Amino acid sequence: MMTFKGWLAIREGFWLNDGKAGPDGAFWVGSMDDRPAKEPVAALYRIAPDGTAERKVDGLLVSNGLAWSADGRWLATGGFRRVVVRDAATLEVRRELTTGLAGRVTAVRFSPDSARLAVADGVPGRSGVVRIVDLSGDGPPT
Repeated sequence: MMTFKGWLAIREGFWLNDGKAGPDGAFWVGSMDDRPAKEPVAALYRIAPDGTAERKVDGLLVSNGLAWSADGRWLATGGFRRVVVRDAATLEVRRELTTGLAGRVTAVRFSPDSARLAVADGVPGRSGVVRIVDLSGDGPPT
């Protein structure tokens, strides 16, 4: 059983949304602003195998559908009409995808060679769409 050393500071109107085990062995989870007037105050957290929790990325509306590239070099997260690809080591934004997204991004997944990213998005209550984004070259460009 895992126990947390400390609490994640989640306020009323926020919740932990989507999480996944990372290549570093930690559990990564994003929070979500669920208030009617959304603000970019949610975050992405890393919970280490020893149970310690760190807030790694601030300023999000929602963090959804985490995916790492096969080589562990890139981390992609979805949000509302937005996909962000980060350098997995520094968490610096390397690319943002916003064009043509219909609504909430529910899942992202890298191809085995990291040259493409599958993005599932849609509007609640309607059919969704899976898009394949070409990231060409040596991973996502700056």
